[in-house]
Amino acid sequence: MVGFLIAERTQLFIEVRKQTVVLSIADIPLAIGLLVVPSVGLLVARLLADLIVLVIRRPGPGKVLFNIGVDATEVAVAVAIAYAIGIGGGVRSPMTWVAVGVGAATADVIGAVLVLIAIRVTGQRPGLQRLASLCIPALVLGIVGSALGLVVLLVVSVNPWGVVLLLLVLLVFALGYRSYGRFLTQHERLGRVYAFSKMVESVHSTSPVVAELLDYVRETLNADRASVWLRGSAGQSPDNLAELISAGDSDDTGRAGPDRIPVLTIGADSEQVRDDSGSTDDPIREQVVADGKTRLLSARHGRRPARKDAETLRTRHASEVIVAALRAGDEVYGTVEVADRRTKFSAFSRDDIRLLDNLASHLAAALQNQQLVGQLRHTAYHDSLTGLANRERFAQATQAAVDETRGSGSVVGVLLLGLDSVRDVSDSLGHDAGDQLRIAMAARLADHVSATSVAARTGANEFAVLVRAPDLSTVVDRARALHAKIHSPVDVAGLTIDIGLSVGVAAWPDHAGGGATLLQRADVAMGVAKNTDVPIATYHASMDHRSLYRLQLVTDLRTALATDEVSVRYQPKVLLNNRELIGVEALLRWDHPTYGAVEPDEFVPLAERTGLIGPLTTHVLSTALRQCRDWLDRGLRIAVAVNLSARNLLDPTFADKAVALLREIDVPADLLTFEITETSVMADPERSIPVLHRLHALGLGLAVDDFGTGYSSLAYLRRLPVDEVKIDKAFVLGMGTDLGDLAIVRAIVELGHSLGLRVVAEGVEDELSRDLLEGMDCDVMQGYLLSRALAPDRFDAWLAARSVPRPDQAGLPGRRLQIPN
Repeated sequence: MVGFLIAERTQLFIEVRKQTVVLSIADIPLAIGLLVVPSVGLLVARLLADLIVLVIRRPGPGKVLFNIGVDATEVAVAVAIAYAIGIGGGVRSPMTWVAVGVGAATADVIGAVLVLIAIRVTGQRPGLQRLASLCIPALVLGIVGSALGLVVLLVVSVNPWGVVLLLLVLLVFALGYRSYGRFLTQHERLGRVYAFSKMVESVHSTSPVVAELLDYVRETLNADRASVWLRGSAGQSPDNLAELISAGDSDDTGRAGPDRIPVLTIGADSEQVRDDSGSTDDPIREQVVADGKTRLLSARHGRRPARKDAETLRTRHASEVIVAALRAGDEVYGTVEVADRRTKFSAFSRDDIRLLDNLASHLAAALQNQQLVGQLRHTAYHDSLTGLANRERFAQATQAAVDETRGSGSVVGVLLLGLDSVRDVSDSLGHDAGDQLRIAMAARLADHVSATSVAARTGANEFAVLVRAPDLSTVVDRARALHAKIHSPVDVAGLTIDIGLSVGVAAWPDHAGGGATLLQRADVAMGVAKNTDVPIATYHASMDHRSLYRLQLVTDLRTALATDEVSVRYQPKVLLNNRELIGVEALLRWDHPTYGAVEPDEFVPLAERTGLIGPLTTHVLSTALRQCRDWLDRGLRIAVAVNLSARNLLDPTFADKAVALLREIDVPADLLTFEITETSVMADPERSIPVLHRLHALGLGLAVDDFGTGYSSLAYLRRLPVDEVKIDKAFVLGMGTDLGDLAIVRAIVELGHSLGLRVVAEGVEDELSRDLLEGMDCDVMQGYLLSRALAPDRFDAWLAARSVPRPDQAGLPGRRLQIPN
C-alpha cells in the first residue's frame, strides 16, 4: 500500500472538461505485489491507497467511482494474465519476468482505453493521435515499471542494502517521468496555440470572431469561463469596439445604436453571457492596462490573496483568475481573462500565465484585423461627410427589401430628396457652408425616419429614404410628412437659410419590377418636381419619355456640333429714330433628324449641365464672325451679338479664345457684342465681372440681356462695363395693353439713358409697340415686326428687299443700311 501511495505522488494529469485522468508509476509496486502478496491482498492494498488519496483530494463521486473502477480493473487484469502465463518459477525465472511484464503492460493499456472511453462520454471525439498518445506510453510504462519492480526483488534477494541504490534510480526515474508528463502537456498546448493561430488567420469579415476564439481560449486552459473586455482606445469608442463582440453592422439610419456592453463572457458549453462589469471600476483590469503585465489571482490550494485581490475574486464569483492584456502596438485597449480551472486537482500555474499571454497576442491581432475589415466595410458603404449609407448600400437595402416583401401585398417605396439651395449657399458662403447644409439635412433625416427605414446620401445634393408601407398612397403620405418635418430653415454660418427641397416618389411593384430601377424612377420623379416647381412628384410612366428625350438630346448634341445640325440664324436690330440697321443677334437653331426643330431653351441648359456649353459657344461665335467677315467683304458693316452663359464667364481662358478668333477671322472688335444676363453674372460676380472688364477693354461691346427679370439690377448695373441694356420681351409684348408693363419699359429706358447706355427693346411685334417705344426715345428695336431669325441666305434676300445702302462714314469701312418705314 505504501508503494501505491508513493506512486500516486508522481502522477501524469490529463484534463478533459471537468474530468482529470491520471496515469501513474503504480506498475512498480504492482509487479512486486504480484510476487510477494496474495491476489486479494494486492487488490485491497491498491484500493486502500486510492481511498486515502481520494479522501485527501475530495473529488466528486463520479471521479471516485471511475478511479476505483479503473484501478481495480488493472489489478484484476494483471493478476489474471500473470497467473495464466505462470509466475511459479520465482523472481529468478525468465518466465516469471514475462508473466509480470505482460500482465502490467496489458493492465496499463486497458486503463488507457477506459480513459479514452471516459473522454468520449464527456463529449469529445479523440482521434488516433490521442489513442496513440495514451496507449503507447501506458505500454512502455507498464513494461519499464514491471521490470523495475522485478529488479527491486532481485536486488533484495541478493543484498537488502541494494535497495538504497535502487531508490536513487527510482528517484531519477520519477523525476524523468514527471518531466515527461509536463512535456506531453506542453506539447499539447503548443499544438493548441498553433491551431489557435490558424483560426485567427482564417477569420473572415462576417464571422463572430470573439465568441469563437474566446471559447477556444477557455477550452485550452480548461477554464470554467473566459471573458474579453474592450475599452475606448486610440481614438476608438467602446461602442465601436463592442461591435466586434456582437458582430453587428452599424445603423444605416444614422441614429445612435443601442447601448452596447463591452464585455463578453463565454461559459461552459460555449454559453455566451454579457454583463455590466466592463462599465465599473476593476482594480486588476486597471493594473493590467497600466503596465501590460499578465496577472494571476488565486485562493486555491492554500493560497491567501491580498484583501483587494480577494474582493476582486468575490466580484467575479471565482476562486482563481488570470488576466492578460490585449495590445495595439504599445497601447493596451482591453483584457482577456480566464477563471476557475475545471479540475480540483490542479490550479492555474505560471505555465498557464505564459500560455494565456501568448493566446492574448493572437486574439488581439484577430480583433484588430476584424476591426480594420469592419472599418473598410463601413467606409465602402457609408458616406464620409454625413455618416449615412451611400448609394451602393442603399441599392443593396432596396433590393433586399423588395425580395423580402414579395408576395406580402405590401410595397417598397423610395423617397428621393434633392436640395435646391446647396449650390447658392456654396457659391455665396463657401463649400464648408454647403457641407454644413448637407450635414444638417442628414441629421434631420436620421431624426425623422422610422426604425424600419434606411436613409442614405445618394448624390452630391441628393438623399434617399427607403420605406415599407401597405400601399402607394401611404408612401406618398409619408413623403409629405417627411417633407413637412425637414423643410424648414437651417442656421448656416450665422445665417438662416431656407431649404429648397424637391421630392421624387417611386414604389415597387407599382413603378418598377425590381430594386435596381426603383431609385432611377424616383430620380425621374424628382427631376419633374424640380422642373415643375412642385414639392413632391410621384413617378408616372410618361415621365420616362421626357427623361429619355433629354438624355437623347445630350447624346446627340456632340454629333450635331460636328455635323452642322446646329445652325446659326440672324435677327436684325434697327435704330428707332432713323431705321438704320446696326447689327444682328446670332441665335442657335437645331434641326434634329428625329425630333425636328429643338428650341434653344431645351438644349442649351442641357449643354450647360453636361459641359458642352463651351464647344457650343465657340461654334456660334466662330460661325457668326465668319458671317460678319463675309458681309464686310461685300461692303456691308453689320455687327453681330452672341449670347454667353454663366459657365463662359467662369472660364478664365474665354477672353483669350475670343480675341484669337477675332484675329484669325480678321473682324474688328467693335463689330462683336456679347450678351449676358443678370443671372449669369450673379452666379459668381467676383470671377465673372473681371472677365467682363477685360473683354470690354479689348473693344468688344457688352449688353445686359433680359433686363428687368433678374435681381440686384440697380446694384450691379453700375459695376458692369456694359454698353446697352435689352428690355425683356415679356414687358414689351404687354406694354400696349398693360399699363404696368408700359411703366416698367419707360422706367428701364430712362434708367439706361441716365447711365449713358443704349436701350434695346426685344419682342417688338406690332406697330403700336414700335410707336410707343419711339415716343419714349428707346434706341433700338428687335422683333418679329422686322423679321424672325433668318438663315444667312434668307437674311441676304431680306437685306436686298428691305434695305437701302447709305454712304460710308469717314473712317468706317463698309456701307450703312437703312430700313424704309
